[in-house]
Amino acid sequence: LVFALLSEPALTQATTQTLHEAAGLALGSVPAVLGDLEQCGLVIRRGWGKGWHVPNWSQLLEMWTSHYPVRLRPRLRRLRFRSPGQGLWWQHVDPQQWGGQWSGEVAAHQLGTVLKPEKSLLYLPPPALQRGLAKLMQVEGLRSDPAGDVKVVEAFWDANQIGGSGACVPLPLVIADLQASLDARNLEAAAELKEIWR
Repeated sequence: LVFALLSEPALTQATTQTLHEAAGLALGSVPAVLGDLEQCGLVIRRGWGKGWHVPNWSQLLEMWTSHYPVRLRPRLRRLRFRSPGQGLWWQHVDPQQWGGQWSGEVAAHQLGTVLKPEKSLLYLPPPALQRGLAKLMQVEGLRSDPAGDVKVVEAFWDANQIGGSGACVPLPLVIADLQASLDARNLEAAAELKEIWR
């Protein structure tokens, strides 16, 4: 739900039903999560049926990006591969062809930072993981390697509801993935992206 709010701030004015659909949460969980956020001072109720106010978007982003790698990402299916061409395979790949979106270093590069990607991170929704991953491996020459430069992660959101269908995941997730790497280059790129977010 927090990811949905960060990615689509207009959802702060949405109904519980719309938030349930956008975030993919159980309908009864939406008020509980909003109540927890309200207790932490991260959101303020405008009044019944009038939506929510986020007093400090940067604080909400910091909370989510620090929790994502330890609470949500470990529950997602993740696969590692070695790419041909010394990690430059992403330069000729359209992730949308495979139903996916870039995050991490490739997304940061495509979003205008000076970061030169050494590793690539691709999010694929569950249907694309099941149906298209073998074809992606074959076409792009990827081979399984637990220490490889390519990471494919199960997408946890519906791109039709959040983040659209662009080549990159929503910016809050790019920032979270860059920070989670603990690589100094990526931390610098994450800081740069925070400046253009919101």
